[in-house]
Amino acid sequence: TASTTGTGTLATGYSAIVQGDGILEATLSAKNPLGDTIPKGAQGVVFTAIDLTASSDDVVLENLTILHEGFGDSSDFSGVYAVWEGARVSRKRTIDSQSYTSTLRFTTPLTIKAGQTVTLQIAGDLTTTATTASEHSLSVELPSDFVSNAKEVKGNFPLKGKAFRVAAVSSGTVSVAYRSVTPADIKIGEKGVTIGLNQQYDILYDK
Repeated sequence: TASTTGTGTLATGYSAIVQGDGILEATLSAKNPLGDTIPKGAQGVVFTAIDLTASSDDVVLENLTILHEGFGDSSDFSGVYAVWEGARVSRKRTIDSQSYTSTLRFTTPLTIKAGQTVTLQIAGDLTTTATTASEHSLSVELPSDFVSNAKEVKGNFPLKGKAFRVAAVSSGTVSVAYRSVTPADIKIGEKGVTIGLNQQYDILYDK
């Protein structure tokens, strides 16, 4: 079991985090996905799920650094991001080709109430040119990879996600195109005018 203390320091342009009295415990979630084979171009693939528990006091999480591992190039990813309760909560970031890390900054700091456990998912999008048979996993290597107001971070580090292998096939794509509706303007007093149809969107599927 590893732990770390300290307030952490945000990048230039961010104010320093004021340390609280909370303790953040991080564990691999029971919902952590099993390794699988995924097609090139796959979007929104969840690689790792981590349960975060706050004790003693609320914990405010500012950002998280993840590590790419496996027999595959980081360029197979167009980006990675964090997902909480089904919604993306960080900007999409690339993985550094030298350090194999990516720092995910939350668009709004995530507050974990004292006594609460939440599940944070690390997801990624593959490029359509990802290398066949390459393997990828995403993990959190150190307690210090969590930047928060917690006075201590505990957990059995590293928190490793399962490996995913890139298949020789590509995923399909869906394109949505808006169709204009006639008439564009309706005058007061007009009756029986159609102002919208189910056909106002063209949806094209390409496999």
